Amino acid sequence: MNKKILLSLLLPLSLLLTSCSNNNEVTTKETVNTSIKNEKIPTKTNFDGYAFKDSLLETPDFDLKIDKTQTGEAYNSEGIIVWFTLTNKSDRNIVPKEAFSNMLEITQQDDTSVYNIPTDYNYLNAAEMLYPTNDKSIEDPEYVTNNELQEKYNNEYDKKFFAELLPGKEIKTAVALTLETPGYPIFINIAEPYATLLNTSPLKIETT
Repeated sequence: MNKKILLSLLLPLSLLLTSCSNNNEVTTKETVNTSIKNEKIPTKTNFDGYAFKDSLLETPDFDLKIDKTQTGEAYNSEGIIVWFTLTNKSDRNIVPKEAFSNMLEITQQDDTSVYNIPTDYNYLNAAEMLYPTNDKSIEDPEYVTNNELQEKYNNEYDKKFFAELLPGKEIKTAVALTLETPGYPIFINIAEPYATLLNTSPLKIETT
């Protein structure tokens, strides 16, 4: 076959293949761009239903009302007892310890620094703080009385702090935490990130 004729036949075929290749490239690019446009962009978490004001923490699952607080000493450590009422509004069991430690933060501030008081450990014996026995002899009548009061407190408050609260139920419980800087004010507020996204009013507790 004549070389000129062969070249004249191959040239249109080459142009056709090049055109198909370009079309595939455009289609691929368009597909990639479309997938990027359709990718779901994370949105800001909705914090509706969360609040902390006048000692009341409100969440979609539960309400936690701080009833009272008291500072004192146990085993030569300064601490604070926080009594609170927990109301389970969800359809699952809730452990008061987890509700308290996950949603509340406690801080102290002295002349130079702010100290975070851990709420998921750092526990102090509240019963000993209220009804001391460590400094008394077992023959002392007050030892016997305080020992009974400690047992009563633990049954009424301490055990419920770690037990599961059923849906639709409400209990009163308490927890004692060791303080970092005795004598300085204590602040209780809703924990991060909620504290920075909500208009809250921290609870301030004066200590002596």
